[in-house]
Parts: sequence; C-alpha cells; structure tokens
Amino acid sequence: MQSNDIIEVLENKESKDFIIRHLNDDIRSLALKKESKSVQKITQVLQLMGLYQRAGSKLPSFIECLPALTEKAYMQASSERVARYKSGLIKGESLLDLSAGLGIDDIAFSKTFKQITAVDFDPIVHEMAVYNLNKLGVQNIVRVCDDAKNQIIGKYDWVYLDPDRRPGGSRVLSLTDMEPKVQELIPELKKICNKVWIKLSPLFEVKEVLQQFEHVKEIVVISERNEVKEVGVYLKFDQNEKPKIRAVDLGQGVFQYEVKNELKPEHLNLKIDDLVRNFLFIPFNVLVKAHADTEYCLAHGLQPHPEFNLYFDSEYKAIEGIRTYKILKQGPLKVKEWKQYFKDQNISLANLVLKGSKDRSQWYKKLGITEGGNDILFVLHGKTKEAIFCRNVTN
Repeated sequence: MQSNDIIEVLENKESKDFIIRHLNDDIRSLALKKESKSVQKITQVLQLMGLYQRAGSKLPSFIECLPALTEKAYMQASSERVARYKSGLIKGESLLDLSAGLGIDDIAFSKTFKQITAVDFDPIVHEMAVYNLNKLGVQNIVRVCDDAKNQIIGKYDWVYLDPDRRPGGSRVLSLTDMEPKVQELIPELKKICNKVWIKLSPLFEVKEVLQQFEHVKEIVVISERNEVKEVGVYLKFDQNEKPKIRAVDLGQGVFQYEVKNELKPEHLNLKIDDLVRNFLFIPFNVLVKAHADTEYCLAHGLQPHPEFNLYFDSEYKAIEGIRTYKILKQGPLKVKEWKQYFKDQNISLANLVLKGSKDRSQWYKKLGITEGGNDILFVLHGKTKEAIFCRNVTN
C-alpha cells in the first residue's frame, strides 16, 4: 500500500468507523460480509486491520491511535517495551536518528531528549511517520526525508542507527548490504557526536560486533519474553576501554546480567557420567546469545552438559533467568523404548527440543506423540545419543 492510500483510508469516516467496529473480527470472514462490500478501499482497509491485529501485542498504545502502517515498517520497528527500555539508556539534549523508519524508538526517546531529528530516505515511511506524530501530538521530533549521509551536520549528544535489513525487499545479513552503510558513516559521525547506538539484528554475534567495530563501550543483547529481539552496540569515540556485555530480558519484570568472563578450565571438564541429574535447567536465550549462560549457571552451582546449553543439579532451584524442569525419565536414544514409555504412561502430548539434529517433525511421528502440553523431551544428538524427558516446574 502507498502512504496516500493508507492515510486516505484513515481519514475517511466510514472506513475509520468500520475499522473500530470490527478491529477484533476475523479478517477472512469479514471480507465476505455484505457490509464490507460497501466500504471504500475495502482491500486496503482489511490489509490495515490485519496489520493492527498482528501488531497489538508489539505496539499496543501505538495501535490505539489507528496509525498509518505497512508490513515492512511494522517488521522493522522495535516493540514499544524494548523502545522504552532503550530510552532509559539513551538520553540527553539532542539526538539524530539516521534510519528513523516508523519512529517507534523516537517516540520513546522523545521523553528523554529535548530535540530529535529523525531521518529516513523512504518517502512512504516518512509520510506515514509524520502523519502518526501529528496524531500522537509529539512535537519535539523533526522528520526529514533524505539520505542519511546528507544529514550528518551540526552537533548532537547521540546518533541512533537502525540500518534497514530489507533494503530491496528481501532480508540481508551483512552490514555492508544494509542501508545506511554504518561503517562508511562512522568517520563522519565522529565529527558531530561522541556517542552512537546501533541497533543490530538478533542474528548478529557478539564476537562479530567486536571484530567489526572500534570504540565499543557496551553491547546490550535484548530479549522480550525469552525471544532475542536485537543486539545494541554503544560506541563512545573518546574511550578505548574493554567493552561491557550485558544480557537483558524484558519479561514480567526486567532481568539483567553483566558478563564477567571468569570461567576456569576446571569448571568445564565434567563428563556426562559425572552429572547429577534430577533437575534440568535452561538459561534464558539472551544469556546464551551473550555467551554468558555457562558462567551464570556455574555461579548458581549448576553442572554444565559438556556439549549443549543444558545444566543440571540434584535439587530443585528457582533461579532468575533460568527455567527449571523436573527430570521424569532419561536414557539412551532408543526410539522403540521411548515410544513404549509414552504409551505406558498414557502420554500423547509433549514438546520436542532437538540438540544436534533438525529432523524435528519426523521425531513426533516416530514417537507417536503430538506437539503440546507442559512436558518436554530433549533429544540430544551428541557424542552420547540420549533423551531426557522433563516437566516444567518453573515458578
């Protein structure tokens, strides 16, 4: 959809009333109703409603204002909760956002900066963002439709960059393929600011960040409800200290852990037969992403599996940032024996977690169970092929 089509829909009283009345209805069923056929631009209306329904949990207060929105802009945007968290880290008098997109981050930053200049080269996204800011009444964000490199002028406390990972419509993974090209901009950014925050894809590895950037003050890996959302890179040009690495999960509360890198070789020499296994512990994905899971679990007295991100203890422990499972059965990976066990225990539902293998769908068929329930079967294709059947007992 073009921005003028979206805005025209939202400014049409009949279309807007239709959206409000049917916002929670099934889109496919709604398309067949007689009432829908009389609404102008009904195709665009239904597309927009579909986006609103999908975005409800990610952008709840934003969706309340019935914003102009496209699929790509929605996919690229931070969630409101992640944006609010970052606004507690990134604050000052002035900020230059060189890849502003829909502006979810900037809306959060508008409460921690006096003035924001938000640049985006896409005229469709720019027009939608201006429309949304007017609706929301945000007055300290100035939108500019231009190429990022043309706007590196003046002086700012911070520069924010969220390079477009779908510049041609398909996803790219390399920084050199994203827009704007971050590495090319950094020499010029040093002339206008001292602090830069770069939002990177959750696919980026911490080691890769350290290899590609100088002046890294901190790397913040952020997840929401145990799903890694982004890797934030804080550059501070006037320092060359060892960077900090922090793992943050935004769940019911805020879980944070700063990596200490204090592992000792003797911590990691356990063999599988040495493990005392009554309970199994799974660290949050953000800890694994930040390469902090082993040191965090060892600090809480857990024993690491020698091959996988699994940890054990003889006793139940409730540890922040870790899910706890009671081991019900464990043994060699013999399909017939496991299938008979599930049959004998009248277990028809379980969730599979495969380590060292990707043939997930075939395992359900082999074991005669269906995905679901609260129990998990860990299928471990390591040096010793084994399976561990557990029940989630996390508080």
